[in-house]
Amino acid sequence: MHIGLNMSKKIVLHGHIFKNAGTTIDWILERNFPHSYCDNREDFKIRSEPTYLTEFLYKNPHIRALSSHSLPLPLAIESENFDFFTMVMLRHPLLRVRSVYDFERKQVSSTPGAVHAKKYSFREYVDWRMKPNVAPTIRDMQVRYLTQTSCRKSEQLNDLHYRAALSYLKENMLIGIVDEFDWSMVVFDHYLSEHDVEIDFSYKKQNVSREKQFTKEKKLEDSLEELRRDLGEPLYSKLLHNNQMDLKVHDVGKKLLKERFESIPEHKISLEKLRRKCSQLDHD
Repeated sequence: MHIGLNMSKKIVLHGHIFKNAGTTIDWILERNFPHSYCDNREDFKIRSEPTYLTEFLYKNPHIRALSSHSLPLPLAIESENFDFFTMVMLRHPLLRVRSVYDFERKQVSSTPGAVHAKKYSFREYVDWRMKPNVAPTIRDMQVRYLTQTSCRKSEQLNDLHYRAALSYLKENMLIGIVDEFDWSMVVFDHYLSEHDVEIDFSYKKQNVSREKQFTKEKKLEDSLEELRRDLGEPLYSKLLHNNQMDLKVHDVGKKLLKERFESIPEHKISLEKLRRKCSQLDHD
């Protein structure tokens, strides 16, 4: 397929942040685009080569949706040939921690994270992850992802990174929150439909190590208190310190999502419709 100069091809992107319900988003995309979805694993190329993404899409003209763990956000791409719609899910940074550990502990991999998770207790693992020479997987990782610093473990974040992350949240309507997953899908559906991109956002939960991931069965305060007890006060305080930006960005993202969800006409009806479809999928 040749893309003419006076037309643009709509491409749905997913910036897949580790342990932020990204596998479920990927499941939705693959279900909607069974022959035109790509889970791109060329992490180094997509991070380091500015033209890689557009060149990849030119070489693979059938692709309409693409997911990447290393999508360089915000996208520094100006193209008349592609119109990008980028979905990103955020999660309370402290609630990610145990999920990261659980996943890496069972993961068949020789990465440093997987190796250390298997030989360390949860407390020992978190203490190791707090070291500045270790990949910042649970240290303000979401701000890092939104500002292209996730792979540069030695780079210290500052107020410029924080403000850049906030700016991205405010400019991108496709920012979801794991704790409000259904609200997020309704907002995504509404915004994309307005831009003539039709996706069925009903879903089955994927890769969920703990069932409470998408629910509010356990109060946030109780989950944090459990984490505090498991880590001990000194390490818990260190974890808090190393996620100050993520905590603030998550709060802003949650407020923005609420505003966007409630601004949708008949948003409650849309929410119930989504939940009915999800229930039907669970029983199929």
